[in-house]
Amino acid sequence: MALSAEKLRCLQFHERQAAKREALEAKQRQTLMDFLEDNGFDPHDVNAAGTRNAAVPTSACWGRRLRWQRPLHKAALDGNMQVILLLVAYGADPMKKEFRSTNSCGSAAAF
Repeated sequence: MALSAEKLRCLQFHERQAAKREALEAKQRQTLMDFLEDNGFDPHDVNAAGTRNAAVPTSACWGRRLRWQRPLHKAALDGNMQVILLLVAYGADPMKKEFRSTNSCGSAAAF
């Protein structure tokens, strides 16, 4: 059975929208992976504490090594709202504590 011209245009429109949505999701995943890798976090676990990188940079605020910081804490301290939203969307737990017994909400409130 042949599709009417209107139904065909509608189908093509939805296919284009799906392709745009997939491209946006791929870009967001890449942004998140870049953040995790650039900061030495495990790219497969958004809740992982610590870092895989032995040459961890020191914090400008405290001058300490950030070995036990979580990705959500780092994004909150950096004020990176895009990454914060992506981390939460991919399952990061805002109530997980870092070594100082503060959660990411407390880290964000400190600034």
